[in-house]
Amino acid sequence: MNIKYRQLKAFVLAARLPSFNAAAAEMSITPASFSNLIQELENDIGLQLFDREGRRCTLTMMGRDFRDRISAAIEHLESTYEDLLAAGRGQHGRLTIATLPSISSWLVPRVLVHFRTAFPSVEIVLRELTNDEVIAAVQSQGVELGLASRLQDSKRFVYEPMATDRIMVAVPSGHRLASGSRAVSWKTLERESYILVSSGYAEYVLRSGQVTLTPSFTVGTIATAIEMVRNGMGITALPSSVAPVLNMDGTQCLPIHGPFGSRTLGVAYQSASSLSRVAQCFLAMLRSFLESDAPSQRGLTPARNNAG
Repeated sequence: MNIKYRQLKAFVLAARLPSFNAAAAEMSITPASFSNLIQELENDIGLQLFDREGRRCTLTMMGRDFRDRISAAIEHLESTYEDLLAAGRGQHGRLTIATLPSISSWLVPRVLVHFRTAFPSVEIVLRELTNDEVIAAVQSQGVELGLASRLQDSKRFVYEPMATDRIMVAVPSGHRLASGSRAVSWKTLERESYILVSSGYAEYVLRSGQVTLTPSFTVGTIATAIEMVRNGMGITALPSSVAPVLNMDGTQCLPIHGPFGSRTLGVAYQSASSLSRVAQCFLAMLRSFLESDAPSQRGLTPARNNAG
């Protein structure tokens, strides 16, 4: 089957407009070329669609039936094509991003406010997930972009490092670790009452097998963990870039030195060629923001090598 759009378009116009000449003008072709399109369509399907009487052409019974069945399909096809063109230009469409909560709490909104100004008609879907879930969403093509920490290597997607931040330990004000002279390391924390944020960076550290921590508590969010620290129930770890958006009253933050003392943040995606225009623009805005002075105030250091 060889379906030809121009023939179908010519038929729909001829069925709607008062004459072949008017339909030909609508398609910006000569009346002779238009008549040829209608004749080719009738020859292809083996049916006469118009009765021709001199210069007058009227739909046959089969022509009317064909018009009723094909007009909506052509309109839908053209509408879909226009939507795709507009999405390709970034005029509208959808941008799907999966991100760590620790990134979405401050970094993503600061980029989205500029993105929204440039692309006001684009729908933005932001999913806050654990690091493993972000990577899985990228691999399954459930999202276009995944903002995550680099905790694994994979040939199934591109990972573009963008920045690093320090890992800090939050302790109650006046805690002995804050007054000691020794550098704080993950090993130092093994003897403390530790509050683990599930699926956070500390869980990755524990999975490495290089640190032995037995959590006294496991909670779902860093905000809950900090509240427990403030009440003297233990200590917890958090990225330096997150601390400014939390209520840290009654706590002190100390940098963790040595292995696992920092994390790399970046963007994962299937391939550069697969990204939509809106995803490419968001990525460019994110790179630009991370190269500005604002992230340094949050303890972020731009990555020197943005290789995937």
